[in-house]
Amino acid sequence: GISLNFNLDKNKVTSNSNFRKAVKYAINKEEIANELNTILEKASFYIPSNTKGMNRTEDELDIKKSANDIKDMLYNSEYEGENISLVYCNNNDVNKKIADHIVKSLKDVGIKITAKGYSHQELKEITYNGDYDMFLTNYMGDYDSPYAFLERWISNSSENISQYKNSEFDNNVLRSKVMDNNDEMIKGFKEAEKILMEDVVCIPIGFYKTVLCKKAYINGVEINKRGNIILKKIYAEKLK
Repeated sequence: GISLNFNLDKNKVTSNSNFRKAVKYAINKEEIANELNTILEKASFYIPSNTKGMNRTEDELDIKKSANDIKDMLYNSEYEGENISLVYCNNNDVNKKIADHIVKSLKDVGIKITAKGYSHQELKEITYNGDYDMFLTNYMGDYDSPYAFLERWISNSSENISQYKNSEFDNNVLRSKVMDNNDEMIKGFKEAEKILMEDVVCIPIGFYKTVLCKKAYINGVEINKRGNIILKKIYAEKLK
């Protein structure tokens, strides 16, 4: 998937939860998905629904807010009109298009923002040094489990560059990981994801679609959950 992550350093306005909520509700994910509909679908969750045990059909975490609600959130935040920096990797057009959408959405609600693309190495240095306010990033799980997506947000994780810390979240993730009861495990992971979304540490923007082009007589091609093409069972039908 692709998400907008915040720098939670206490000296940044993005550390203010009201500001993050204003950003969340200002972004029009439907517009982004409509423009990129051949390769991206709107994300209502952080963990993809095709992850083992996480089957979902409702937008239960994707609540809408009015323009007045967003203005109230900004009013109650520490935002005083300073420019917000959004950084992203400039290795593809998708990132730039999403960044442009975010910039437009935030400017419409009165947030000053500048977006700039960098190379992968430059971006790595910028995020490591904390020289940003918001960071558009791609993410995936290394294996088919909700834990693969949630573990990066645990307080002591080396991948937690946003400096997110929530003991309730940590406990839900770590406790669920070792549960023997699968239903209770998934329930715990969903609760942890809910905490992450309510804290608005990141905003899931979309999940990538996998498009496969093949000849009609080619069969047995499989695609796994990470979008990799499996050719183990491929075969060609005899042409008549």
